[in-house]
Amino acid sequence: MDSGADGDSLNRVMLARTSGEPIRFHGLEQELAGDALEMALVEFLALDRGYLELRLSGQDYPVLTMGFDSQLAVIDCFRSQDQMALLHGDGSKEAYEVVHVPVYDEFASFTGAFAMTLGRARETLLRFARGTPITALGQWFEL
Repeated sequence: MDSGADGDSLNRVMLARTSGEPIRFHGLEQELAGDALEMALVEFLALDRGYLELRLSGQDYPVLTMGFDSQLAVIDCFRSQDQMALLHGDGSKEAYEVVHVPVYDEFASFTGAFAMTLGRARETLLRFARGTPITALGQWFEL
């Protein structure tokens, strides 16, 4: 297993995600690594919308969460159980625009400053699974 930043192999992660229509988040985790994680993300992002939580195996709580709707996603980070931050987006939306993405079973509104393409969101999740430190994934806005 590679624990170096942006290594080639994916660590074992625990993934919980929404399923079905209407969206339901059950919190049931699935342990995945390597190609299985990549395939799960591809299948998940092919849906119209959804929400997921991701943590490395052995961590006590989800570190990254992502909600997406259509072609845009928002990622947030739990640096601790009490400290949360949003990942700045990639310019897909203007900062004054509003995006609505699922968080658990409901929709939440965010400014366009935190919106990113599904491709960037997928790559961010995979970089985390490869061991890239949270601080190296992009610029974070502390909440």
